[in-house]
Amino acid sequence: MANKKISELGVLSTVAGADFLAVVDDTDNTTKQLTVTNLMAAAPVQTSDLGTAAAKNVGTSNGNVVELDATGLPAVDGSQLTNLPSPSLSIVSEAGIVRTLSNSDHGKVIVCSSSSSVTITLPTGLTSGFSCTVVQSGTGTVKVEGGATISAINNINATVGQYGHLNIIPIGSDAYLMEGEGQRLFGNVNSLEFDGVADQLDSGSNMPLGSSGEFTVVAWFKTTDVDSGKEAILSFGTNPYLSIRTTGANTEIREQSTGQSLGSHSTTDWNYVAVYHDGTNLKGSLNGAAFVAKTRQHTYQETAFQDAIRIGNNDFSQFFPGKIDEVAWWDSAVSESDLLTIYNSGLPINLTSYSPNHWWRMGDSDGGTGSIVSDEIGSNDLTITSATFSTDVPS
Repeated sequence: MANKKISELGVLSTVAGADFLAVVDDTDNTTKQLTVTNLMAAAPVQTSDLGTAAAKNVGTSNGNVVELDATGLPAVDGSQLTNLPSPSLSIVSEAGIVRTLSNSDHGKVIVCSSSSSVTITLPTGLTSGFSCTVVQSGTGTVKVEGGATISAINNINATVGQYGHLNIIPIGSDAYLMEGEGQRLFGNVNSLEFDGVADQLDSGSNMPLGSSGEFTVVAWFKTTDVDSGKEAILSFGTNPYLSIRTTGANTEIREQSTGQSLGSHSTTDWNYVAVYHDGTNLKGSLNGAAFVAKTRQHTYQETAFQDAIRIGNNDFSQFFPGKIDEVAWWDSAVSESDLLTIYNSGLPINLTSYSPNHWWRMGDSDGGTGSIVSDEIGSNDLTITSATFSTDVPS
């Protein structure tokens, strides 16, 4: 073959292993030959074991190029997926106001278009791994409830508004996380039950009073006890102290050694009691009746009556037998009209607009479990001693 200038060299379409290149040996500056086989043997990558697959240099056909030889590559192990229904990845229109999710809803987007409130039930027993998304496309808020255990940041249980959405994510057996554009709708599902022997709640820290000793407290209670014993529904202060308590079938406000009856309470149903002090007057109402004045025996001021609140007991071990729910506290005197409106709504209502300083919902903020009752508004959680959560609530 005739020698040519480099610029005159053509392309060799087929390369054989014995073909050679002329190279200069930098140790003695002599010209030597290098075959394609020698070059391939010196290549930095030829074969890399990838389990049963191999990446190998196939330079004989494509130059020094690494290709993946998938011969023998194992099949994908799908055993982890055998318990999941196949996601349909489809949009489902829900025009009604009630829907119970089923395995066929796995992977779907449930779009609720009603102008009325919609309730989506997440039942127990769905196949492991179930998940879906709920969207509020109409003006009716969409609420998701169990069945199954649902956990959520800030206890959200409903869409925040039109076009809001909630993602239902599996985190365990019959257990789901709900996240998205949500809010927590008001609902009363728990109360706290006291055995009348040793059960109580304790705030552990002082309750605030207004500058002239103003305060307001409301609570719902239920008891079948009609003996002559005196049982404290709620108490604060030590010496002097003030309590709301039952004595037989009557409810009274009591300061240290004197009491004022607010009337007879029901022994078969829930009762509502409201007590306030406006700096001058101490008054109470039972079940929406006219407020009854209690002659004050003591001066209400920060140093005299500010103390930890106890629910279900007082310093004299007058333990309450029954259930207590929706206790709220203000460091001001709430108007009598507002306190009666709260009762006349017929059921415990959302008190947020009345701006209490503290609001204990007896399990509704805690999922009906645990050793504390969370403060809905403030930061004064109540420690539970022996009392248990109940689903018997005012209705």
